[in-house]
Amino acid sequence: MAAASIFRDAFAVLDAIGWLPGVHDAAPARVMATAGYLVRLEQQRVGVALSILDNLDVRDEATDPDEIARIDQRIRQARVAVHGLWQVLHAQCCS
Repeated sequence: MAAASIFRDAFAVLDAIGWLPGVHDAAPARVMATAGYLVRLEQQRVGVALSILDNLDVRDEATDPDEIARIDQRIRQARVAVHGLWQVLHAQCCS
């Protein structure tokens, strides 16, 4: 339950600042976060990144084209999330 809350918070931040580099619907906003919150975001980033590896393992064994397409979609979504979380973390520590 706590992880779900952290994940929702992380995606709320990503929604506020934009998901993809160069694609922004709103003006950039500076978001300050506590050190503990940044630690939790990093843990989420690592967890999502590890899910990519898990999906790659499953994909290696998959033979059904539809299943492979679903796995590829999950990998793409996770990569976007990892990149967005990295942007948030990088902006907080390096600006």
